[in-house]
Amino acid sequence: MPRSDFATSAEYHADAAVRAADLIQTTVARIDAAISKLENNRHRCGPFTFDAVRDELMCNRRNYLGRADQVQADGSYLCGYLGPNGRLAKVDTLIEQVERISKAPVYVAYVPPVLRDAGRAAA
Repeated sequence: MPRSDFATSAEYHADAAVRAADLIQTTVARIDAAISKLENNRHRCGPFTFDAVRDELMCNRRNYLGRADQVQADGSYLCGYLGPNGRLAKVDTLIEQVERISKAPVYVAYVPPVLRDAGRAAA
């Protein structure tokens, strides 16, 4: 399917490095903001959920930063690989999960009634 905003393939590939660099910078900034928001709301999710989401965000951040030096050589490839049809969809899903966590009620660990009663009896 031809792209309407570029007259030729040469024009499309000419600024691919600029578009790839911009994609990397904006996505890393979004990931950094999501990590910060997740850390501010860590009391709203369980410790394993927090660790899993944070680790996935950090992994994607490292992946994007690791590709930053390939921008000049593979700009059009990176736009596809890191763009909306590639890894960006996974990043968007993780950021949506951080949004859900930030709106969740405060996490309270479940304590079985037997242990709750034992704690009261000891006091």
